Amino acid sequence: MAKPKDKHPWFKFFPANWRGNTKLRLCSIGARGLWMEMLCIMHDAEPYGHLVNNGVAVSNKQLAQLAGIGLTEVMKLMCELEVAGVYSRTDDKVIYSRKMVRDKAKAQQAKDWGSTGGNPELVGEDKEGVNPPVKGKDKPKKQEPHSNSKATAAAEAVVLDEGQEKQALALRVMLAAIRSGKKWSVPDLSPIDVWVYEGISTNTIQTACTPLLNRKEDMASLAYCDSAVRAAHAIAPHLQVVASGKVWVDEGTPEWACHQAEAFRLNRRGTPSTDHRDENGQVTGRRGWYFASQWPEGFNDFGERIAPAEENAA
Repeated sequence: MAKPKDKHPWFKFFPANWRGNTKLRLCSIGARGLWMEMLCIMHDAEPYGHLVNNGVAVSNKQLAQLAGIGLTEVMKLMCELEVAGVYSRTDDKVIYSRKMVRDKAKAQQAKDWGSTGGNPELVGEDKEGVNPPVKGKDKPKKQEPHSNSKATAAAEAVVLDEGQEKQALALRVMLAAIRSGKKWSVPDLSPIDVWVYEGISTNTIQTACTPLLNRKEDMASLAYCDSAVRAAHAIAPHLQVVASGKVWVDEGTPEWACHQAEAFRLNRRGTPSTDHRDENGQVTGRRGWYFASQWPEGFNDFGERIAPAEENAA
């Protein structure tokens, strides 16, 4: 990979920023190590800060060869980095480092200003430092409201079929009526959707929740009843009910990480996990979720996003 003449053999690295980056701290040591390898590759790339080689996006297979690790490990770590929001993608799905792109733009701007005598907005003014940027123009961004409720997050991630929607609606009406009859506030009922999706019966949910709804006046969410519902479900004879056509994906696999990455890309919350049960309804010790397909739509079997041109050609 030929280096441009103005390419530095180094790039700025601030240990405090690296160790204090929340997105990176959410990743495993393996994922952080792979990201450092990617930064070194992107430093030598053109355009700068993009994961390309000779203008072509580096695939997971090529990255595995460059990093000296297995393809499966790369797939898992890449999805882990994407879920945490460590890197971004261009419209052509090319991975890039936001910081490296910003640093390059700042360096180019400083170079352009230097050739014309300095920052055009500050030339002739008394100032400290070398060509400092004009401050005071940025307005604080308004924070979007968000929910800290894990139960609400899990409910937003599930998609019920028509039969499950009817079951969930009936439960909402029954449980809300209990509170209304006592003239108490109705708590957040969204956990019902998760229980129904997991195949817990109407009778089990109603039986477990009713005494708690009658006893706890200040209940804010049905998540308060989650332990009771799952305990009742575990001891009741049942078979796991799953929407037809769904595929089980184990938590922690590359497929799982890619589903999480896709959910975040679409501004949805991550998918909750649940216990896997065998055909007799016994817990197998595995955790995961049921999805419409093994890999998210738009991914190939190597865990790579399919470029728009490939999707159109398919």
